[in-house]
Amino acid sequence: MVRLTRAQLAKTRLRYDFRGTMSDAAWYLLKDWKRFENPTPSNAACAHRLGLAPATVQYWINREDPPSMTPPPVPPAVVVKNKDSIRRRLVGIARETTIRTGEKFSRVRRSRSTRDVVTIKFPTISTVCREYNARTGDNMQPWTVRRHLKAVGFRSVKKARGPFLSVKGKAARVQFARDLLRQGIPKNIAFSDESKFDCNDHVGYQWVGPGQNPLVLHTTQGGETLLAWAVIGHNIRRLELFPGDTRLGSQQYVAMCLQPNLALLRHTTFQEDNARAHTAVHTQAWLAANNVTTLPNWPAFSPDLSPIENIWSILKREVSRRAPFGYDELRRFVREEFDNIPPSVINNLVASFEKRLRAVVRARGNQV
Repeated sequence: MVRLTRAQLAKTRLRYDFRGTMSDAAWYLLKDWKRFENPTPSNAACAHRLGLAPATVQYWINREDPPSMTPPPVPPAVVVKNKDSIRRRLVGIARETTIRTGEKFSRVRRSRSTRDVVTIKFPTISTVCREYNARTGDNMQPWTVRRHLKAVGFRSVKKARGPFLSVKGKAARVQFARDLLRQGIPKNIAFSDESKFDCNDHVGYQWVGPGQNPLVLHTTQGGETLLAWAVIGHNIRRLELFPGDTRLGSQQYVAMCLQPNLALLRHTTFQEDNARAHTAVHTQAWLAANNVTTLPNWPAFSPDLSPIENIWSILKREVSRRAPFGYDELRRFVREEFDNIPPSVINNLVASFEKRLRAVVRARGNQV
């Protein structure tokens, strides 16, 4: 090929119009520019001169033959995939489960115990997509997986929390629910429990303006705390607040919780969990001596059965929104928010106890 003179190279800097197609003439010009011109023009500059797209120049820059001698590229074979088979495989992956062994340490018994928990093996869209591509060699994207799963009725929901139960604990829950449903639930049942409040921020969200960042959610260590005990039932509500340094043992539990509410407890079926202050010999002897009927055989690790846990959740949310500062405000806010709970809310929660028992029987102890 003849080397172009400087005058000829100057003429080639004019812009050509090849109507967006790489012809043989455009290809020869491109080769000459890249070979002889100094400094060597970039692909974008050559594309501008030829009136072509930069991607077209990039495609032909390393070709050894002009377009007339280059066979057209063979398009890849179109693989028609069966949509139903894809969805069946995705559903199978999304429903695969595995057994995770958890460990729990008991400070009282100074021993460790294990629990076998059934969990979803691929819980998110990303993991389902990754596993599908690994098994099939495909390159499916997560949004495509989401569309397929939605088409067959899958939906994204917040994962439910459940008690950490052993096989023995699951059987005890089912037996307790069956016995109580068979005998009949007492109409005057009263649920009791303790809970601890503090002055930390538990809201978890914040309104921020444009260009602002949310504040860091700090947890104060060693701040003011408040221990509370409550009992609820049908048209029943009582709340006892303890000083901040109170450690609730059996004697304190009887003197500060049970004794002031003895007249109420005698006309109810009293429920309490398996805390050490509740199951102590002193507490049980006092209940028997004062003719207080209790709900027997309450299953371990079963806060989800007691409606009073919902009351604690409501109180902690509302108290945290009011942002108490110091022990006095914390005590006053807890009392005010407990009194502000409508009686209908408490009655509906107490009435839901039967529904919770029937859910345990239907699940046959399969809670995680």
